[in-house]
Amino acid sequence: MMARLISDRALSTVRKQALRLGRQNNPATTRKLAISAPAEIELDPDNGEQDIQVRLADAIRPYHENQTPVVIQRAYANSIACQKWHDVEYLRRMIGDEKECEVEIGTVYTDAVKSRIPFGQYCDYLNLATAESQQNNGVDDDDNSSSSSSSLPMVYLAQNEVFDGLRDDYDVPKFCSDSALNVGQGSLYNEMVWIGPQGCVTPLHYDPLDNIFLQCAGMKQISLYPPQEESKNQCYYPGYNGGQYNTSGVDVEQPDFGTFPLFRNVAPLVQQVVVRSGDLLFIPARWWHHVRSLEYSVSVNFFWR
Repeated sequence: MMARLISDRALSTVRKQALRLGRQNNPATTRKLAISAPAEIELDPDNGEQDIQVRLADAIRPYHENQTPVVIQRAYANSIACQKWHDVEYLRRMIGDEKECEVEIGTVYTDAVKSRIPFGQYCDYLNLATAESQQNNGVDDDDNSSSSSSSLPMVYLAQNEVFDGLRDDYDVPKFCSDSALNVGQGSLYNEMVWIGPQGCVTPLHYDPLDNIFLQCAGMKQISLYPPQEESKNQCYYPGYNGGQYNTSGVDVEQPDFGTFPLFRNVAPLVQQVVVRSGDLLFIPARWWHHVRSLEYSVSVNFFWR
């Protein structure tokens, strides 16, 4: 299956990245700073006194007005997405083996090779990767070799349009498309789905639109950094070495302050949170964020104005 999944060139690229990165991207081996967390609100989906979408809009509104992140815990815990998407075979049945998807092969999208493959092949890969992660996670805590001993490349189904077979499994937050709820203009821009094994990383970047991030299966660690005035935005080294204008050159899990000295000015501002199935995270426009999958994970995000 893997021979069909990726080319020899792509596999060579991945192996070189693995040798370069080795253990340094394993959170267990990374020196920790004193880290704060964004605000967290628990929203009980079983409380039927008021429509869940109205309560969700009321919870998000003050944070949207102030443009600060907030986690709404368990808001979508009762959705089909959060109850069934942990099962790769359920996704296979709903999407179909032959449906084409785009994947990124490599450690992060700035270095990845993109490929289009049948979704069934990606499901086969996920099952193999999850089994290997579970085996590696069973080693002693003193043995941190699991991050570099994988026989599989990192393959991430990132930023795909939500597949038609999954759209009925959740409700788009109503305030994203209903101006009457007074959370922005109520103009939905798009919905994206992210599916991947443990260890998938999205490097530090920002988005130009407000973002609601729904964690459907598994857990992700998200690090958030506030936007800076234009004159201070260079602290994040956007577009470094010819990269994308909204993507930082800094590896926030192992920052090289020799190469990126200005990042010292914003590193202490980080807010970090682990989102779990059913949680929603509001990421305001232009807030920088870095994402790591702590296990097999499925997420959907909604950009809106």
